[in-house]
Amino acid sequence: LTSLVSALITTPRAEIAEAPGLAAALTRLGLDAAAAAATAIGADTAAIVNNTLLSVSPEDDRAMPGLAQAIAAASLRWPDRILAVRGLLVDADAAKQLARTAAGFCVPHRISYAFTPGAPAKINAVRDAGLLAKAKLERIGHDDFDTARLAEARRQYLDVYVGRHGGRNPALTADFFARLHAARAAEFIGLADDQGMAAFAAVRDHGAFLSVPLIGYRVAADRKAGYYRQMCARVLEVAGARGLPVNFGAGAARYKTLRGGAPVIEYMVIVPPRDTWLGRALRAALSRSETHLQRLVPRLIAAHGG
Repeated sequence: LTSLVSALITTPRAEIAEAPGLAAALTRLGLDAAAAAATAIGADTAAIVNNTLLSVSPEDDRAMPGLAQAIAAASLRWPDRILAVRGLLVDADAAKQLARTAAGFCVPHRISYAFTPGAPAKINAVRDAGLLAKAKLERIGHDDFDTARLAEARRQYLDVYVGRHGGRNPALTADFFARLHAARAAEFIGLADDQGMAAFAAVRDHGAFLSVPLIGYRVAADRKAGYYRQMCARVLEVAGARGLPVNFGAGAARYKTLRGGAPVIEYMVIVPPRDTWLGRALRAALSRSETHLQRLVPRLIAAHGG
């Protein structure tokens, strides 16, 4: 479960927190106003159900018919709820067609960063790979994660996602980690030194690409050790061996672009109900702003990198 306000407003706001220029400043003001309004009407207590196992939505158009059916089924089950399908990594026309089929609206939401194997390596990625080779940490495979290591992975995840990035992120349980590992729904990999596990990642192989739904590292360690950098380099190493691109998700725009991450716009489809005052108000607002958002948001992303 993820906070509605955090996922749809404050996370994109954080992406352009330091972007220069008038357009970025106006966008921040608009998002701040939206967050205040959403909190005032109680939307900060609402939640989005995420599929943590997948981390990202489909990257091609083949899943669109099934997704359209799922939206239709959800509309029948919850006719008075606002439906939001976010993180769609498809081209704009596919996202728009899905929105029309669902009688909803298509809005550019945020960007993810994809790493393609074989692409020219940027200097920062080369340095990270060099650090990984020089440090010579023990490489831990999925079957090496026993109960103790899964517990340490969970602690590192909480330290990063909840401790550093915000208390509204999901505090995943030990049982979740154990079930995820046992079902091999994601492949756990790690790096260890003489003090124990230094960093880990849970990687999901989608066949056409990899995603990284979980990652963590020993946050108390000296930053010079570069455990996060080494873990990211290890994920890229695994992806390169399989010849698959990696979707590292949103956030940390500068870090990812310096290492060769290519920004890809994620779209969101919103389907407001027709029979509630909130749904009608949202539908009216989106009908007036959808075209402008589709034009302006990609420009801001291109200009400010996130």
